[in-house]
Amino acid sequence: MTVAVGIASPNVLIVAADSQEDWGLLKRGSQKIRVEPVIRRGTEVLRGRIAIAGAGGSDYLEYLKSKIAHAVQQPSDASADSFVDDVESALEGEMTDFYDNHFAPVAHLDIHRDQEPSLIVAASLGGDRGLWRTHGSTVRRIAFGSDAVGSGAVWARMALDTIAWRVVKEHTATLAACYAIYLAKESDGYCGKETHIVALHETSPLMSPADPDAIRAAEAVFRRYSEMQEVALNYMFTPGVMPAKVETNKHLKAFRRQLSELNFYPVKRQLDAGLQ
Repeated sequence: MTVAVGIASPNVLIVAADSQEDWGLLKRGSQKIRVEPVIRRGTEVLRGRIAIAGAGGSDYLEYLKSKIAHAVQQPSDASADSFVDDVESALEGEMTDFYDNHFAPVAHLDIHRDQEPSLIVAASLGGDRGLWRTHGSTVRRIAFGSDAVGSGAVWARMALDTIAWRVVKEHTATLAACYAIYLAKESDGYCGKETHIVALHETSPLMSPADPDAIRAAEAVFRRYSEMQEVALNYMFTPGVMPAKVETNKHLKAFRRQLSELNFYPVKRQLDAGLQ
């Protein structure tokens, strides 16, 4: 059980996940997003990345991540224009093979029923990019927008649906992913620990992991916002003197300023500055 989120905006793909892994009563942290390089050799050498996260049994997830990454990484002389179609074909093939040959024979057993995997996959090569969500053996491409998988998906989707039309820039998309994972962690006992976020940028073959300190700082702002909401709700039900925390304009401006000042990708910013 977990939560993973994918966001496709005009200039960046975002994959995010919590890091809590449950082993009975034991909860430990783990890295749930796998990122692998992709190379295409045609008239020129193109380099890109594929990022895979998901929910379900950890053994199933690691198997699928390895198989999908290997399938996409196979040497190809095809042009970058066919990259998204090739990734989708690889996804469909691996998911069908997994369900037909590995999951279906044991799906009726209780120990496996709750382990069924669902994936969020993002891939970028040159100017060709794609985001996908799997459900069972089906694969659905997300041209623009977002989706989530896992036990915390309902909370993540609720957050993303509220702000989806605003998610058009890298910083906003990263904040949206961060808030979606935060809300899932606060609302679902199977989600927790650290939040991990990676970005696949349109203008760079590199993958950028979001700075952990920036993520924690954003979550601190979200936590204060939630506290303000709780105070406001209590005030509406029990009228009286308005508490200072319900001075919404003042607090919302402060929250907005604090979030806008966060630098999620300091390494990318340094590299971009060095190229100018």
